[in-house]
Amino acid sequence: MALGRGSMGVPARRPRAVTLLACLSLTCSAAVGASLPLTQLTSALHWRSVGPYTGGRVTAVAGIAAEPYAFFMGTAGGGVWKSTDYGYRWKNLSDKDFKSNNIGALAVAPSNPKIIYVGTGDSAPRNTVLTEAGMYRSADGGATAA
Repeated sequence: MALGRGSMGVPARRPRAVTLLACLSLTCSAAVGASLPLTQLTSALHWRSVGPYTGGRVTAVAGIAAEPYAFFMGTAGGGVWKSTDYGYRWKNLSDKDFKSNNIGALAVAPSNPKIIYVGTGDSAPRNTVLTEAGMYRSADGGATAA
């Protein structure tokens, strides 16, 4: 069914949209003006972590082109982390194999996404001294590193 045009060349459905918008604004105004206790307004809200619970400053990131939901994060003082669900959950990869958790560089090999290179050390040190321990390479997607 084609839309008709009014006398001003405006689509005929526009008055419906204006009416709906007016009703919606009146409803919102009434809701804002209502006096509700703060606990009732916030009772459905819950705190949740939006990243790893430890980590520090992010110093390096890398992703896998064929897996847009998976990426790695290197931190200053927190090691290397991997997410396989768009960053919702994180798993630490560096605690068991790395001598330094101070990450300065991170790369995924374009030829093989299972190969990950990690450089330790930080190019922007802060008020603490975090040491470096050279380069690490993982050939199994971060499960182990040497």
